[in-house]
Amino acid sequence: MKAWVLGLVWLSAMAWGQAVRLTDGAGQVVTLPESPQRIAALAPHAVEMLFALGLGDRIVATVAYADYPEAAKRLPAVGDAFNVSLETLWAAAPDLIVVWGDAASPALRRSLARRAPVFVSQPRSLVAVAEELRQLARLAPAQTAEPLARLEAEWREPLDAPTVGQRVLPLVSLSPPRALGREHFFTSLLEGCGARHALPELVGVAPLVSLEVLWALAAEPEPPLAVVMSVEPDASLASLPPELPWRRLDPDLTARPGPRLFQGQRALCAGLAEVAAE
Repeated sequence: MKAWVLGLVWLSAMAWGQAVRLTDGAGQVVTLPESPQRIAALAPHAVEMLFALGLGDRIVATVAYADYPEAAKRLPAVGDAFNVSLETLWAAAPDLIVVWGDAASPALRRSLARRAPVFVSQPRSLVAVAEELRQLARLAPAQTAEPLARLEAEWREPLDAPTVGQRVLPLVSLSPPRALGREHFFTSLLEGCGARHALPELVGVAPLVSLEVLWALAAEPEPPLAVVMSVEPDASLASLPPELPWRRLDPDLTARPGPRLFQGQRALCAGLAEVAAE
């Protein structure tokens, strides 16, 4: 009933030409004269967000590696999250552009904003992902009410029994070893599972980790669990010290700050609970 009423309110507002207002991940209010029909989503996770909200049919331009869901692969790409062909982008005639805050420079954002409204997506936690989805849903409430309700129901489902204080080293590369640092949103996933980062002193989003550090961790009386989020073959795991326990985790569920991140946390919590029970 609530969604139905919301839809009527939105349709009434559209009839009177009321503007659409939402707040992006940078805290800026984005105002559009009406619901956008042609959206350029210049980050893979933004594409996932729009599809999850039922707005995939409005995307007219995207970027490399926007490969989920399957329909996203058929959309025209105008570059990647860091480099965009402006000529190709403007040919798509977007009336809203969604950019990734960690990839689009302030100068690029200003340039884009001269031609179309810009929404900066910059979620750094599960809470921020949920809030951005709610904001993007305001682009077309009559169309997004039902998908958003399904997402929110999923968010409210309790997690599997979380671990308490388990130390985890999140690795996204083995050749060379590279971990997710404390500034990456994966830290919030660990905290949601009752776990903690094995190297909280790591600075940056994905810093390198020396072999000496790995061997030092492996030599501890209770070495941390290495969660490997890499597409490298199993043979690459031989680079880890044999005393360091490890588990693989699907990087597609944990590397992008989109709606599948909630599935990633469930997989992480379940995996940590299994290890704790061994």
